[in-house]
Amino acid sequence: MPIVPTIGIRPQECPLQPTESNGLDSNVLLNSLPLPALKVSQDWTIFSVNSAWESLTGWNVESVTGSRLHDWVQPVDGVRLDRFSAKPETSKYRAGPSWDIAVRSKTGGWIWMDLALSWHPGDGASRAHFLCILTDVTHHHRSGDQLRHALEREREAHRKTNEFVAMISHELKLPATNIGYAVELLRDSGDRLGTEKRQRYHHLIQDNTVRLNRLADQLMLSGQIESGHWRTCAVESNLRELCASVIAEYEPLNGEKSRIQFEAPEHVISARIDPLLLRVSLSNLISNALKYSPIDSVVMVRLLPANPRVSIEVSDLGIGIRAEDASRLFSPFQRGSNVGNVKGNGMGLAITRTCVELQGGSLEWNRGLNGGTCFIIRLPAELPDTQKH
Repeated sequence: MPIVPTIGIRPQECPLQPTESNGLDSNVLLNSLPLPALKVSQDWTIFSVNSAWESLTGWNVESVTGSRLHDWVQPVDGVRLDRFSAKPETSKYRAGPSWDIAVRSKTGGWIWMDLALSWHPGDGASRAHFLCILTDVTHHHRSGDQLRHALEREREAHRKTNEFVAMISHELKLPATNIGYAVELLRDSGDRLGTEKRQRYHHLIQDNTVRLNRLADQLMLSGQIESGHWRTCAVESNLRELCASVIAEYEPLNGEKSRIQFEAPEHVISARIDPLLLRVSLSNLISNALKYSPIDSVVMVRLLPANPRVSIEVSDLGIGIRAEDASRLFSPFQRGSNVGNVKGNGMGLAITRTCVELQGGSLEWNRGLNGGTCFIIRLPAELPDTQKH
């Protein structure tokens, strides 16, 4: 016998209204009803059900006879049926309240029903009983669940949008503030600054301008991809030159030694790829490697030809990726639990994987032999036909 959990009651209270008995035999009435129905004694013991009940729930009369109604159906928040129905004192039918209930079918699923009661006081031909008529309202509850889930998704999307706006505002504000600070100093005190300091402020302006342009490219690209307006544009490209030009954007402008080491064969390695998508992908991986590794450590970029695919590896000796973060590594707006105070917006890896996959490639990662992380972009030498426009 199933045990039905309590699920929340919405009693539709209607005052007991006496109705004229029409003299119809209750067994005939029960079996003539197209809706599932049960006959229940005054102590809520079931002693008869109709064929519609059996068809809907799968429980036949032998399965339920002699058991109590509460064993099969349960109103929400545990309010018992008998709390709403006092012992009748009249020979008239009485229309009682109705409830939303749940009945577990024989297959194990849930059936949501509206349960309406009416009292039959009995006569010489039949015993006194409640006639319980049930209406299947499962589709209403499913619609309600779908609406609740949609509202939850909307609230979650709204929350993520607010977080995204806050993160992007910070990402934009910091370089803009740095540029403004450097420009103001050069304008007001340029004549009194030495050559070295002027160069430092010029480098600061250039660094932050590159950062703003990179962020603007990512936002534009992300918006176009999300809206379905992006069209991949494949051209024959020299991957060695493309990688070198991306790396050059991260070279120090103050003469300090570069942290990035680039390894590639001397011969030309070409592939039909979308240059912008690959630049964004490689730039994000290099940026993360530099950001999340010690300032005196090396970031390695390797270009590896392999027919019919080409690989680009970016490895670092940084903080690595924790096991609990691996499952959401490429989800938008998600950051590792070990990033500490390092700033970021959680967009980079999600955009990177999308950019790589739009070219028919794949983005993989593994833990480095000496710590840190290694990301691998694998691209076909020829852009698949399905990606060409």
